[in-house]
Amino acid sequence: MIHIIFLIVAGLVLTGILSAGFEMLGMRNHPYLSKIVAGFCVIIAAYTHTWTRLLIAMAVLFLYLGLRRDFQLRAGHMKPETVEHLKKVEKAIADANHILAKHTYPDDSRTVMVIGLLSTMIEHHRSMLLLIGKGLVGSSFSLARSIVESMYRGLWIGACATQQQIQSFDTDDKFPVSMPDMAKGIDAAYNAHGFFEDLKNRGWAALCSYAHSGMLQLGRRFTGDKVKPNYDEQEIYEATTTVTTCILILAGKFLAYQNHAADCTAVEALVGVYGPASVAKPAPPATT
Repeated sequence: MIHIIFLIVAGLVLTGILSAGFEMLGMRNHPYLSKIVAGFCVIIAAYTHTWTRLLIAMAVLFLYLGLRRDFQLRAGHMKPETVEHLKKVEKAIADANHILAKHTYPDDSRTVMVIGLLSTMIEHHRSMLLLIGKGLVGSSFSLARSIVESMYRGLWIGACATQQQIQSFDTDDKFPVSMPDMAKGIDAAYNAHGFFEDLKNRGWAALCSYAHSGMLQLGRRFTGDKVKPNYDEQEIYEATTTVTTCILILAGKFLAYQNHAADCTAVEALVGVYGPASVAKPAPPATT
């Protein structure tokens, strides 16, 4: 009786593992194929009494799926330091999301809009990393503009927008100010000394080019005279660093004006675990 229960449970678990594995391999009809293969394995195990072997095989499959993402990244010939960087930015946003989820928030329009923007940014960030892992870097970069723009909108809504402007956006689904005006307003509200206006001036045109199939995007669709994507790993590093920082900036400011000062500090500290900020600075020379 115990063996029968084990086989049923093993069959269900094995079906799920195989289905995920077949999907990662891009195989069609993977739900049906996984059931057939799992059923075949269970029948063989029952007929030959190889319970232990089936259990070992399931463990090996589970381990393989857990490492699959690393295999995909390395199969794309990414350098180990790039792979490590992508893991760091993924963990930074996961940690920030965990901190955000600790609290309940008011349901006024201003707060709800910022929460919605943060949720969208985090989902886009996750999608960017998944697409990079699949080698679809161009599609990943097209999402970066939305993340950066959402940071500006969230900061502006949180500290600059009047109730009338919020109501107008809610009713007409048309943002009431332009990107340049947002940047200036945010710099003034947060006493940022031109940081957000400078960030817009340096990066906005490139973000739009990737999002709207401009020349930056089109120029990277070729390797020599072949239609083969050609995205530099330094660009991947810079793009993922930028969007991760944008999410953390908005999350930190949101927690601050929700009066969660300690969690604001914790989120802002995550900027130091990836990218240039994570590089250890050399110790100053000893004075004699």
